[in-house]
Amino acid sequence: MALFTDKETGSTIALPLREATPERVAAAIDRKRRDFREKRAVLKAADRKLALWEHRAAASIARQFRAEHEDVRVTFVRDGAEAALRRPADLAPHMEGALRGVYAKVAADFSVWALRAVRALAPGRTLAVAKADPFVEDQARWIREQAARKVVGIADTTRERLRATIELGVQGGETVQQVARRIDDLYLDEIIPNRSMVIARTEVGASANFASHDAAACGARQAGFELNKVWNAIQDDRTRDDHADADGQVVAMSEPFQVGGDLLAWPGDPAGDPEQIIQCRCFLTYEPA
Repeated sequence: MALFTDKETGSTIALPLREATPERVAAAIDRKRRDFREKRAVLKAADRKLALWEHRAAASIARQFRAEHEDVRVTFVRDGAEAALRRPADLAPHMEGALRGVYAKVAADFSVWALRAVRALAPGRTLAVAKADPFVEDQARWIREQAARKVVGIADTTRERLRATIELGVQGGETVQQVARRIDDLYLDEIIPNRSMVIARTEVGASANFASHDAAACGARQAGFELNKVWNAIQDDRTRDDHADADGQVVAMSEPFQVGGDLLAWPGDPAGDPEQIIQCRCFLTYEPA
């Protein structure tokens, strides 16, 4: 076996010695480069699409936090700390509605993307998706359940950060107005600009990959062929080591990916450890089994 390394892609090409003619080596390198460039183009397009939805989602989530901030501040000044600490949970239905809206729009977009990808892998086969198709029902159920789960964690985290902020002011002997200004700082400097984006990036990635996975599986069943799914990581200095290691991992649609110590059905799978899913930017592509 003859081994050749392509400098552009960093990949190694293996050919039987009797086939390692200059022409066949050049053809093999050309194929590797073409595949490499195509994957890079897909990565860039997916990253742009995810970033667009992240900013839209962050704006929607930030609006909910701004309304919550005003409510919590007024409640604290008027009714005291314990009443203020109950408000994030009381207002959770509003955040839940915002998350449902984000999930639904992202899921619709990435379902279309996934079905187009399946069509490209199955030319000439019919893929007609109707409102009664199983993946549409699956997505509606996932959206409801995921939003309901997520808002509990969001409200709990906000309450604990709010509690720590209020306690710090009270222990320092501050007036009600001084503590209220601490609440302002918590929301205006941390929760609204930063936490909104963390939540948005996490939830957009989760909903995009879930919808893509569900639609692709349904499309493949309709077309009558087997698919594999591929984990794709954005290769930059923000990518987790575990996710960079998982880049290019190929498994059957029904099987999980091995990512660090976790088994994930798709990037952002809520079943995974938070360290593996928070702000994950990885995404799925597909290939014939």
